[in-house]
Amino acid sequence: MKIDRCKRISAVLILCIVMSLFTTSVFAGNVSYKSFDARRALRMAAMLEKIDKGYDLNFDGRVTATDAREILKIAARIDPEDSELIADTGSSPAALLGESKISVSGSDLLTASGLTEAQLKNGLKKSLKQYAATFIEAENTYNINAVFLASIAALESGWGESYLAKTKNNLFGWRGNGGYRSFDSVPDCILYVAKFLKTNYLTPGGSCFNGYTVEAVEKSYCPGFTWASQVKELMNLILGSAV
Repeated sequence: MKIDRCKRISAVLILCIVMSLFTTSVFAGNVSYKSFDARRALRMAAMLEKIDKGYDLNFDGRVTATDAREILKIAARIDPEDSELIADTGSSPAALLGESKISVSGSDLLTASGLTEAQLKNGLKKSLKQYAATFIEAENTYNINAVFLASIAALESGWGESYLAKTKNNLFGWRGNGGYRSFDSVPDCILYVAKFLKTNYLTPGGSCFNGYTVEAVEKSYCPGFTWASQVKELMNLILGSAV
């Protein structure tokens, strides 16, 4: 009799566990998201990457901006005292609930990144981190996307570690008369290239204007290679880390 009772209790416990797992699977566990989940979802949304279905709130097979915003709302609601989220993003949860202004596919390079200096610094690596403020300044001054500009610099200089970057303050492999150009400082280089790209590549009538996309810039900047895809990959990488 006692054995039968134990069996019944065990069966009930197993049923409860199964139902709990089923419920968690169906509802994606989205009632307990913390700041870590919010940051991860934002990064995944930036890259539209297929990951754990627990982050795919609209069940479309990928984590989208809508999913990320909802997870962030939940995290902010259940973790109102969590300063880690604010510290890591350089912004408030409320400020991150809207759409990101940057186009990670590079569809319009005149669209502002919408990032703060602190956020962009989070996305940059190695020596390039110290120039986040200058990339933002270039964006504000010349209306050219800071993440796009930083991605070119990262590609051409190995995140600011190249020989030209160290000896000539030249992050972009920029050539002048007689060879690679020297700049008085790295910020001078960034602002010079930003102005040149905006004037010649991203302004109708410019000598190299083909449109406002990364692919359009590639046609005159670095034709015949995979430059555009590499730049866009870096844009995604920087944005994913920035948030």
